[in-house]
Amino acid sequence: MPAVTRNVHGTGTAWYLATRPDPDTLAALLGRIRDEAGVRPALATPADGIEAVRRSGTDADYLFLIDHSGAGAEIPAHGMELLTGKSVHGSVAVPAGGVAVVRETRRTQSPGAGQYRQEVPGTGE
Repeated sequence: MPAVTRNVHGTGTAWYLATRPDPDTLAALLGRIRDEAGVRPALATPADGIEAVRRSGTDADYLFLIDHSGAGAEIPAHGMELLTGKSVHGSVAVPAGGVAVVRETRRTQSPGAGQYRQEVPGTGE
């Protein structure tokens, strides 16, 4: 009996995982599913301990950054950091244990589904 099944119906695909694989196997499977679905990570280069989610509004994208490491980080971004009201040109500082929310100028190419989530490396989240 297979531990993973995949069913294509119409324009959608359903996956069923009937086991709890080791982290490397799960990461490989989720990477395949993500790639087949055309989902891109919120950040081009993941930052350790930083959770990144990008949401699309009608006139701008919003990048939500949460530091789970307690170390903080500089993350590439352009726009307006909404919690401080400061303009962001190049990167935004995510404070240790804190958050940053950047209203980004609409990109010329629409990201598609309107939301991306990126795992927090090293935390299992």
